[in-house]
Amino acid sequence: MYNKLILSLAKQFPRVKEVPCSIFLGPPDEWNDSVQALSELENITEETFDYTDCSKLRARGFDIPTTDEENRFPIAFSIIVYTNMQRFTRLFRAVYRSSNVYCIHVDQKSTHEFKEAVYNLTSCFENVFVPEDAISVWWASPSTLEAEMVCLRSLWRHQMKWLILINLTGEEFPLRTNLELVNILKIMAGRNDVWLDPCTLDGPGNWTSNDCIFLSEKGFAERWENLTAAPYNIHPFKGQIHAVLSRDAVDYILHDPVAKELYQWISKAFMPDELFFSTINSNPHLKVPGSNPDPRIRKRSIARVKLWKDRHKSTWPYCSMYQRFVCLLTARELTLLTNSKQLVANKFKASFRPVGYSCLEQWYFERVLLELQTGHLHMDLSDYHHIFPHTNDTR
Repeated sequence: MYNKLILSLAKQFPRVKEVPCSIFLGPPDEWNDSVQALSELENITEETFDYTDCSKLRARGFDIPTTDEENRFPIAFSIIVYTNMQRFTRLFRAVYRSSNVYCIHVDQKSTHEFKEAVYNLTSCFENVFVPEDAISVWWASPSTLEAEMVCLRSLWRHQMKWLILINLTGEEFPLRTNLELVNILKIMAGRNDVWLDPCTLDGPGNWTSNDCIFLSEKGFAERWENLTAAPYNIHPFKGQIHAVLSRDAVDYILHDPVAKELYQWISKAFMPDELFFSTINSNPHLKVPGSNPDPRIRKRSIARVKLWKDRHKSTWPYCSMYQRFVCLLTARELTLLTNSKQLVANKFKASFRPVGYSCLEQWYFERVLLELQTGHLHMDLSDYHHIFPHTNDTR
């Protein structure tokens, strides 16, 4: 019976028909003209989904069996979405497991058709919901952070006692299967993962270096310098909105009076979404569960692959296009992504060279299928033990 299920899922999982994805593995500067042309292919077969029939929808590769290990380690996901239902569906299919819980925040500016499709999709799954207090989200405004908080509050109230929270957006795609995630998160042992900008004032790098001065003469302090001093002797740090947070850390963020006051203060800063999680995770005197004990020490973050034009161009000169200084990932990044130790890739645009996204999706589900066929994990976890060495200090 189980073998029949695996065979059925193998047929349901997506595959790229127009091109063999293996041709994109290797440095782009070694590609011939034919491979380069195929990487720029725009007209590839896109899946269509029926959101009015739950049985048909779930029969498109959603019902992936989970192991006892996964069932004992439930994960909470928040996903902030605005548009492109097809891409959101493919992202959701990849991360969905019955052992987890999912909050889908739909931007109130989204079209009626998009909202209706999301509601129809979520109604097909008992462990997925759309919060009623969703808001309109505007770039660089406090609403970007508040949308995350809407899901944090809703997930906290959910009956499932999840252990870790991971936040996503609709323009991302996972690089780790759920079973891989569980094993990595267990190694983290309750520690949070929030990227800390090495150029942030008093952060883990030399913010007075030429590279950092080019980005910000003040270590990004201009984002909050017009505000009153931060409460409770808190030092602000720039990071990103992407976070992997322990349940205890989320409890602190939502309920501790210090965290609440900090949230109100940071909400008045410029781009507060890039300040809140990094700040709350990098002030040791707050004793936030799972937080960084010393923000001056540079630590590798595994939350995202995200290529910034002014930071990664020397180490990865192959990016085809940037949007707001962030690389739009394509087939040129496929080798980088499939060899990465990060959890999620950011970001993709559906209208820009979609074959890379489809090939990454195929690679992901091939890993899932291999796990199902063999019944065990297929990855080396040693790097994660180095990134998160054993310690009894989880704040």
